Amino acid sequence: MVEKHGKYPANARVDVDYSKGKPKIKFSYPPSKKGIKKETISQHSFGIHTGIIVFILYLCFGWLVTMDIGNQDYPTNCVVQLNKHYINTSVYVDIDGFNITKSNHSKWVSGANFTCDNGFYEVYFSKQNSINYEGGFLGKSKRKGLLITEVLLSMMWLFGLIGYCLNKIVTKILVNSKKYQRWFPEHQANGFISKRFKRYIKFKPKDVENNMVEIPLFSNVELDYKTTGDFDKYLERIKIREHQYNKYKKGKIGKKKIEIFKWYARFYFKKTPKNGHMEVVFQ
Repeated sequence: MVEKHGKYPANARVDVDYSKGKPKIKFSYPPSKKGIKKETISQHSFGIHTGIIVFILYLCFGWLVTMDIGNQDYPTNCVVQLNKHYINTSVYVDIDGFNITKSNHSKWVSGANFTCDNGFYEVYFSKQNSINYEGGFLGKSKRKGLLITEVLLSMMWLFGLIGYCLNKIVTKILVNSKKYQRWFPEHQANGFISKRFKRYIKFKPKDVENNMVEIPLFSNVELDYKTTGDFDKYLERIKIREHQYNKYKKGKIGKKKIEIFKWYARFYFKKTPKNGHMEVVFQ
């Protein structure tokens, strides 16, 4: 068995040639306007590094912000202005040509504005758990909960942006590390979440057509195969490629598109195997 690693930790085309005894392995990458290295970095833009950076930022600063919100002093010396509204309703009744029209209106409060010595506060009321107020209702305030939610969402957005920018820098450093180039593919294949996406297939002689078997669609994260009998004896070449297809627009064939996240793997044999099998684990 010969072990080799690609230059960058990204999805790559792979060719394995057994025709000359000792396997020859070749890596190449789909063409990109960005270039191979920039394409590799862009594939890592929203990867594990961003999540780790955002988590660290929250541990360092997020709890300070939330504690500060929870411990704010109540405002004092406030002038309260209720937001009053009216609902008008009409009932029309026709009994044997005798018409009755009844109109009604009720007053309700949707919220209040608090003008205090330390600032201006808007409070919104909900209909749940309300109490009567001049024929309408005055609900419980949800402003404190809304404030915490707004700050947390803003904080998540800010940390996400910072994490994304830092991740760009971190990734540029990591993709040039040989240790990282070896570690990342192994992590992708054997990480805690990735293990749950592995699939298994067992090829038998009846599955071979035109001296070839194929895995038509996988993510090109892992391909581990074991052969026995004629499958081991006749295996000549393995080919991993990304799917390519032409766009169709108004019945016309358009430009060819390369799908770098959808791949296939083909196993070629010198002759059609008569016995043995091939087991493949892939994702």
